[in-house]
Amino acid sequence: MRWLAAFVTAFLAVCVANQPALAGKRVALVIGNSSYQNVAALTNPANDATGITELFKKASFDVVESRRDLKYMEMRRALRDFADKARGADIAVIYFAGHGL
Repeated sequence: MRWLAAFVTAFLAVCVANQPALAGKRVALVIGNSSYQNVAALTNPANDATGITELFKKASFDVVESRRDLKYMEMRRALRDFADKARGADIAVIYFAGHGL
């Protein structure tokens, strides 16, 4: 997961350096799932999600939604709600930390 955080950081650094390209609407959904019902808890996803959330906020994204430990239906609802918020956005990012989907 560290490589993904590094990639997102590099991507945002390039975007922030190119300010005119970021004049439009930018939205992000960050999900960090550390607790699971049938497998051992993970230590890093919540911390990673917190760091990425702050990164998006510092990059002045218009909407930054941060969710933790979502169950199946909560995940579906979060993605559906985010799709509505992302409609018409110039940049829409979903960051997920946790066990694979």
